[in-house]
Amino acid sequence: MGQNRQTSDTITEHEEQDRLAAGYVDEPKNESYLPSSVHGSPRHMTALARNALILVSEFGCPHVFITLTCNPKWPEIVSQLLLGQTAFDRPDVTAAVFKLRLDQMKTNIRNAFRHSAIPPFRHSTIPREKPD
Repeated sequence: MGQNRQTSDTITEHEEQDRLAAGYVDEPKNESYLPSSVHGSPRHMTALARNALILVSEFGCPHVFITLTCNPKWPEIVSQLLLGQTAFDRPDVTAAVFKLRLDQMKTNIRNAFRHSAIPPFRHSTIPREKPD
């Protein structure tokens, strides 16, 4: 009851420094972040790196790195396009054909090493768009 309340809206510079040192900030923060569900965000890239490290710690370092790229002139893609369309106009067809080719490549690799002591493999597909 014996304490005086500050009735003025202005405070001295010394009082302002004390408030900031104590953690009182009246101004809204302009910080924002993108969740890991946004592809390419720092949190997404951190999650990908974390997953890669977990796979390496669980299964060991990879010994082979195989890439498969999609050719927009594959006959399976071209046969599904209408006159004047390109593979970039039909990403659904392109993705489906790529998935078929990827599955076929994995089957071929598995069958080639069916009776060997090579452990099963893991694969990761990273979609990548062509830079303009």
